[in-house]
Amino acid sequence: MGMIPVKAGFKYFLGQHFYFSGEAGAGFELSDFGAFKNGEFGIPKSTKLIWSPGVGYTVKSWDFGLRYENFSSSKTFAGEKNNYGTVSLRVAHSFGL
Repeated sequence: MGMIPVKAGFKYFLGQHFYFSGEAGAGFELSDFGAFKNGEFGIPKSTKLIWSPGVGYTVKSWDFGLRYENFSSSKTFAGEKNNYGTVSLRVAHSFGL
């Protein structure tokens, strides 16, 4: 199952090093998941709401961030909503070019 996410976001610095970030948008699923692709036995295609708050810290050329990303849909599969989320840790280095 693949998804194309379309999101917009912001990053707000709370002082010189700490920041709060947020993103929101939609994820468009490309194919059904399951043995049968008609939506009866597989998880049906849906457009998911994506929202992801995060926090981070920057120092010199390093950026450390922690983010939660949630994908939620109003469609159900076997009586349960098809929602999920992830937690990610980001470590980035900026090279002076």
